[in-house]
Amino acid sequence: MKIKLLTCIVLNTLLIGLAFPSVSLAESDEGYHITFEDGPEEFGPRGENETVEQTNEDTYEGEYALKVTGRTEAWNGPSLQISELVEESMEYHFSVRVKLVDEGSAELQLSTQIGEGNNASYQTIDNQRVNSHTWKLLEGTYRYDSIVDDFISVYVESSGNDSVSYMIDDFTLTPTGNKIETPTQSDVQSIKEVYEEYFLIGNAVSMSDLGGQRLELLKEHHNLVTAENAMKPDSSYNANQEFDVTDQIRLVDRVKEEGLLLHGHVLVWHQQSPEWLHTSDGERLPREEALANMESHIEETILAYGDSVISWDVVNEAMNDNPIDPEMWRSMLRRS
Repeated sequence: MKIKLLTCIVLNTLLIGLAFPSVSLAESDEGYHITFEDGPEEFGPRGENETVEQTNEDTYEGEYALKVTGRTEAWNGPSLQISELVEESMEYHFSVRVKLVDEGSAELQLSTQIGEGNNASYQTIDNQRVNSHTWKLLEGTYRYDSIVDDFISVYVESSGNDSVSYMIDDFTLTPTGNKIETPTQSDVQSIKEVYEEYFLIGNAVSMSDLGGQRLELLKEHHNLVTAENAMKPDSSYNANQEFDVTDQIRLVDRVKEEGLLLHGHVLVWHQQSPEWLHTSDGERLPREEALANMESHIEETILAYGDSVISWDVVNEAMNDNPIDPEMWRSMLRRS
């Protein structure tokens, strides 16, 4: 198998867990409203170890709120499946009250997930610093341009604090009435056509970009794509440390169906790579063992995607950020 090398420009244009049961919420003039008076009301944990339960400790309104404890990852938190409550191109306003359980402060954020597995995309709706003394309001609007795998969730997570415990109360989801179906502009020259004799025009995508108007715009101006996160080393293994790219192959097949070329990202990176490839019990593996793991990962990855990928980023961000003297590049290489 031959891997072609090419020059491409990636335009940073705005192409915009676990499964939970779908919900049926009370609807009023103010939208969908959850107060947790009757329990978690379809909110469930995103992580395996966390607990999401009803509490009557210092609630925002009413007798009960929702308490989240036992978190071990920043993305852990209470999540609500809302795919049956939203429609494509419609804008929604979200709000939820949050408060820490223990003394101190932490960044909490209201986020939404579109799609499942390694092909999912994640968007932040609001982010605020929260303490244990005052209920803080997280709120914002989001418009779903694409619905993937019939899975959309909204959840509260932390930013930079994996284990902080918190409470949430008074969740609302309200259609704003602002439905935007702007047609793709067709009176401008296609970028890929302008440069077709010189190089390919690429963009980073997740599964949510391969449908609806996002796909129309993508195909109008681009002929090459790369996976935003799905093909990074950390996404290539299951919980048992077994190489598994089932989700990624779904993305690859969709890309091929749409007649787009695929650039692979990335074989070796100091971030988003499994720790066990190079570290055991907090200690670095012997050099020979770590290199063998790296070579095995590269080989399995290349063979898994085969000719579906026309080129690869082999090493990403090999140099330290903001090198002092590029002429001394050897001393600027990451010690990782």
